[in-house]
Amino acid sequence: MKSTPSPLSSFIKILFLIILSWTLLILTPMIQFGAQKPYEEQVSGELVPLPLSGLAVRGSQIYEENGCASCHTQQTRNHPLDSASSYGKRATVTRDLLYQPATVAGFNRWGPDLSNIGERKKSADWHHQHLFSPQSLSPESIMPSYSFLYEKRKIKAQPSSEALKLPASIPLEQDEEVIPTSEAKALVAYLLSLNQSYPLPESPLHEDSEK
Repeated sequence: MKSTPSPLSSFIKILFLIILSWTLLILTPMIQFGAQKPYEEQVSGELVPLPLSGLAVRGSQIYEENGCASCHTQQTRNHPLDSASSYGKRATVTRDLLYQPATVAGFNRWGPDLSNIGERKKSADWHHQHLFSPQSLSPESIMPSYSFLYEKRKIKAQPSSEALKLPASIPLEQDEEVIPTSEAKALVAYLLSLNQSYPLPESPLHEDSEK
């Protein structure tokens, strides 16, 4: 007749499995990621990736707060669809996310990958208009407007130098202008900082991007 395992023995076995799972699935990847260091480019001597600037750091927080990673990834794949002609010049690796918040990698592509959006779209004006009215630049886009990051106000003595340069297709009231808030400026600074066009030993540039 087989003996019934004692409650203590069962508890120890369950505890061991929990610790083992936590070590393999959480602790080990955290250690591996934490061991990543910037890479020194052989030609320029510059360390890449670059740390985020103060304004971009705040922008990364706004990116997280608004759930941008729910619809956008920051992980270009080593795949023809992610070639230099579309999203990136090479595949994203863990080193690229060294200074990024933990949640920006994303898992859905309802919108385009943003790993290199700062390289593909270098104009702050473009990003502000896109955030304020996505469909004015991409008519088929399903991206919601982030107009709450902007202030509509009447023009005073003269237009503000910070006012958005919006096309006539975006209706505004007479003598009205749109001013970016500090949050909008920070978010755009963060988007402009996203650039993975530098080569890494573990992820060289695609051949077609070097021509």
